[in-house]
Parts: sequence; C-alpha cells; structure tokens
Amino acid sequence: MRFYRLDLNLLIVMGVLLKERNVSKAALILNVTQPAISNSLSRLREHFDDPLFVQSGREMMPTDLALRLEASINHFLNDAKVIAEARSGFDPATSSRHFSIAVSDYEANVLMPTVARRIEALAPNISLVLRQTVKPGELDSPHISDILERRGIDCVILPKQLSSASFPQLSLYQETFCCIASSDNNLIGESLSLEQYLSMSHVVAEFTDKRTPTYHMAELKNAGHNIHTAISVEHFTLIPRYIIGTQRIATMHSSLAHHMAEFYPIKIYPTPIPLPSLELVMQWRQHIENDLGLQWLIEQIQIAIEYFSVPK
Repeated sequence: MRFYRLDLNLLIVMGVLLKERNVSKAALILNVTQPAISNSLSRLREHFDDPLFVQSGREMMPTDLALRLEASINHFLNDAKVIAEARSGFDPATSSRHFSIAVSDYEANVLMPTVARRIEALAPNISLVLRQTVKPGELDSPHISDILERRGIDCVILPKQLSSASFPQLSLYQETFCCIASSDNNLIGESLSLEQYLSMSHVVAEFTDKRTPTYHMAELKNAGHNIHTAISVEHFTLIPRYIIGTQRIATMHSSLAHHMAEFYPIKIYPTPIPLPSLELVMQWRQHIENDLGLQWLIEQIQIAIEYFSVPK
C-alpha cells in the first residue's frame, strides 16, 4: 500500500534495520532474503533521497535523516501493532500476545517471578519478554524514550528519579536497603557499626561507562560519607559472589538481599546510616491507555505487588 508515494511496508524494513543495523539480521528477522532487504533499502533511499545507512565494518550506521526518522517510524509501527491486535475485548485465557518489560536484574529477581507465575496461571499462551533497562554498551542512565520508543518495549520499571515526565507513570512500591557480609566474616559480630561500615571495603554496583552510581551511593555522598570501593559490577545479582569468603561488605536492596540469602552464605545487617527508601515506578507509552491487553498486564503487576513484601 502506498501512502504519499511511500510503500508503507518499507517502513517495517527500515524499523528493523534501525534496530539491527545489519542486512543479514534484518533478513532473518523478517524471514526474507538479503537481496529483498537490499531492494527495499534501495527504494527507501530513492523515496527519501538519502543514503539512510552507511556501511561501517559489519554495521550499517544510520545517517542523520534516518536517526531523525527513527522515533516516528517506531511510533508508527507500535501503533500499527496495537491496531492489528485490537479486539472488542481481551481474553487472557485465549490470548497469545507477547508483552515486553524493561527491568534491572534486581526487579527480574524479586518481583517479576511473581508476575510470571500469575500470567502462567491466567494466560498460559501469553509470552513475557524481559529486557534490560540499560543495554550493554550504552553510555549513560536509561532514557525512557529510548526504551519505550526506539526499542519498542511495552513498559519499564525503574526508580522514580530516573523516570520521565513525558510518559504515564504508576507508583509500584517502596524498597528499603540493608548491608550484607559473608557468613564467615569475623570482623563483624551481631551488629555493624558506622565506623566498621566506613572503614571496610565495599562491593558496589555501578552502571555504564559514565559510572552512574546506585541510589545508596548517591545518598552516602550527599551525607558526606566516603567508602572504599574494592569491586564494582554492573549487575546487582553479582554482588554476593564477591562478598562470600571475603572481609568485604555491600549495601543492597533489602528484597534482593533476602532473596540472595537463600542461595549464598551471607548475613544481613541494618544499614548503620539511615537511607531513604527507593520508590519504584512503571512507565509506558500513551497508546497503552487504549490497549486492553496492556491494561491487563499492568493490573497483573499491581496485583502481584500485593503479595510482594519488602523486608524491613
């Protein structure tokens, strides 16, 4: 179908090329031949009077025009998906929808398993896809517009301070913090003092090349406290592995720490410095307001949180 002299099917090809930046991968995803992708790209170049992509090693790098078009193309494709999947009602028991949610490895461990169990019980044919809020190789904190629009993810769960005023927002729950140490750490007894906390070596989570600090690190800095970072990792769930068998300590989300204590020989302490709780929120694109399936998914997440207890 042509619309203003453009075959709208070509926008599907361009959307995949913008995401994959590789003709072979695009052909595999769209289940067509590489010559077919190349032919579509030629037609796109002719229509827009622009190269759109320039080969750089194994990747096809988008031109300035292609980058300017990316958000609009993703909007178009996402809206087309909603239209194509629209029904007069939504029956989770028979639906075979695919839902994608961006979360950190923290939420993937402590909250999403409960959500997944609900979905299995109520909607066995629905697929749930979990994606990282920060993708490997990204250079700063997650951009909500990038997650929801360019990456085409349905919704994202993240700390409120990283949220965007441009998208709808729902408060989910308040997370607290605690400290962990190896069970055989003989430097700490029944309690962890402030002096011990500040003098010991820490394992921390830091994200991306700009070394974005985690919530508690920022709070410590604001309170005028400095700690010695012995090990930094890019996943919250890796922290206990660098604690066990050492004299190091770490500050973690309470929910994740108690979950990890089921698998690792660690002991848990209250933080010797009061740390404000962390508010977790969910955000999504505006069009979800009219999508009964995604409304149902959000409702399931809210219900799951009713059974989700944050340790104090």
